[in-house]
Amino acid sequence: MPVTNAIGIDAEAMPPAVQRLALDSFQPQTLDDAVRGSAIDHVQLAAGRFVGELLHANLGSRGVDYGAYNLPLLAHGGMPSDRIVLGFVASDCDAGNLNGDMVRDAAVVVLVEGSELHYRLAPRTRWLGFQVTRDALEQTGVRLGTQSFTLSGLAADRRQQMARVVGDAAETLRAIERGDPDILDATAAGAIVAETLTAVFAGTLAAEDGSLPSQSMAPSRRLRIVKRTRDYFDAHLAHPIEVTRLCTHAGASLRTIERAFIETCGANPKQMLTLMRMTRARRTLQAARPGETTVARVAVDCGFFHLGRFSTNYTALYGEPPSATLRQ
Repeated sequence: MPVTNAIGIDAEAMPPAVQRLALDSFQPQTLDDAVRGSAIDHVQLAAGRFVGELLHANLGSRGVDYGAYNLPLLAHGGMPSDRIVLGFVASDCDAGNLNGDMVRDAAVVVLVEGSELHYRLAPRTRWLGFQVTRDALEQTGVRLGTQSFTLSGLAADRRQQMARVVGDAAETLRAIERGDPDILDATAAGAIVAETLTAVFAGTLAAEDGSLPSQSMAPSRRLRIVKRTRDYFDAHLAHPIEVTRLCTHAGASLRTIERAFIETCGANPKQMLTLMRMTRARRTLQAARPGETTVARVAVDCGFFHLGRFSTNYTALYGEPPSATLRQ
């Protein structure tokens, strides 16, 4: 089903190049390229059969690397010289050490251009590296210095949000790589992975920035930001939302937009965007004549790229599957 034009993706855009590697033994040469564009050496630190997974995805100007290993490793080397690497690491087994900082449970790390990584991974570690330009981050309102740093004391809600987004991103990339028929458009799916990771990292870094004012913003500004953001959402419901353009349109940083929505709507912008898309999908399904459209067509036209997730979430929200709404 050709859907590229319907979701507003540039006709010249290409599906993301995704590579998945399943490791059933310790392979230093393969692991050394775990983060694309870097130069990292790996050492296995404990006896046993090494089992792991690596994912690599080229998402235009951004890139994703993901790994999961059963045994502890030591990784040391240099990061790419032209992009910042934003990382999320998690282990449910033991503590690791990331550039001198003890890491328990989970942490976010910022590795600036050309910096060094020294990471003792705990057993059963899962990690994701998101490569992005400094300019793109600054457009979301995040200003970084020239030093790398680690955020190891994340609030519980932020830690859970990061883990959920990273897990969803890895699963989506796996689905793209294997050609899962539930992926309605691989180009859109890759764009949404890139924008979602941009948003969650930008929001997390801004939330940890001690320079942010703690007081609530003026009601008039808060409502103006919410209105501009909702107008942008409404005009782009069928498109993957570009975080940097959203911030420009709203005239605010991503963190400020989040605060405005939570204080005004009781939901964050991503939740509101999903509900607006669901509302349009339900309206379209209810108005359709028999044989006029399909659930997959409606899902794509309303900005959903994964048919199974759309159907599950629609059913949970409205108490009936989308196919039942269409039949009525």
